[in-house]
Amino acid sequence: MARRVVVALVVLPLLYAVIRYAPPVALFAFVAATVIIAQREFYRLFFPKTAPWRLAVGLLLGGVAVWSLYRMGGGRLLGAAPVITALLAGGVTAVLLVELFTGRRLATALPAWGFWLFGALYLGVMLGHLVLLRSLERGADVVLFVLTVTWVVDSAAYFVGRRWGRHPLAPAISPKKTIEGAVAGLAGGVVTALVLRAWWTPALSGLDSFGAGVLLGCAGQLGDLAESMFKRRAGVKDSGGWIPGHGGLLDKVDSLVFAAPTFYYYLLWVKDL
Repeated sequence: MARRVVVALVVLPLLYAVIRYAPPVALFAFVAATVIIAQREFYRLFFPKTAPWRLAVGLLLGGVAVWSLYRMGGGRLLGAAPVITALLAGGVTAVLLVELFTGRRLATALPAWGFWLFGALYLGVMLGHLVLLRSLERGADVVLFVLTVTWVVDSAAYFVGRRWGRHPLAPAISPKKTIEGAVAGLAGGVVTALVLRAWWTPALSGLDSFGAGVLLGCAGQLGDLAESMFKRRAGVKDSGGWIPGHGGLLDKVDSLVFAAPTFYYYLLWVKDL
């Protein structure tokens, strides 16, 4: 617990300063580094002894995804569709070129490559939406809003579930997660969204903020469950040991994987901001 507190006291002020005071390119660099580290942990869950060049290709695709979203900025042409299609096209090209020169059978190579490409989409594209959020009007406030609400959702679900949880939420995926914890996380997200509205999202009405809290509460917990599913399938407790007292970096950003794009498209399509 002490290490958790120390890490939080160091990382949170730094992250706040990057989002609030640094230019958008700083958040891009921070997100890109986070994606690469988390993506490496994700690949290592299932391919702990993979070839370095294969790992490098997967990480490169994730980095390109974040860079593409950063370059797209606030452009709203079909949302992130151009980024996704470009990433898929580049990934397919890379796979075919590699297999062309190695001579392996595609019937056995394609399933493995599909997993590597999925990793780039799962983390590079999804977490890259934090960069898109930063490009919006009052983008720094919007990013801080998403991070804070998602953190409260995670914390409320964890502490209430641990103390009062009795009914399993998804025992086949994560036995320790409970319905009581999920409800507390959702409630915490709604209350936090309503409270933060006055400072960070004044363009949202009270009803909008309530809806944002529900969306982020549901999306964040779904992202957490998805990562729990990956770890359970891989037979590990943590995705890594990169953060002292917290496990892997992937363990800390899993909720944002769903929360960031959910909120971005809520603002883009529902609120037209």
